[in-house]
Amino acid sequence: MVERDGLFAGWMRDNAVGAVIVRPDRYIFAAAADADELNRLVGQLLQTFNAGRASLEPTRVTS
Repeated sequence: MVERDGLFAGWMRDNAVGAVIVRPDRYIFAAAADADELNRLVGQLLQTFNAGRASLEPTRVTS
């Protein structure tokens, strides 16, 4: 992704955010400071989506 005006990059820097999970409607679902937090959030998201279904294993993010 290439950002032209720096608004999003500035928001991430000001809020100590290293990664975000963006919903399909382009709202931010969650923000993480590092890879460990991102992995935890992705795991929670998968648990929510998979409630009552066969489990999917998340792919771990490394920093």
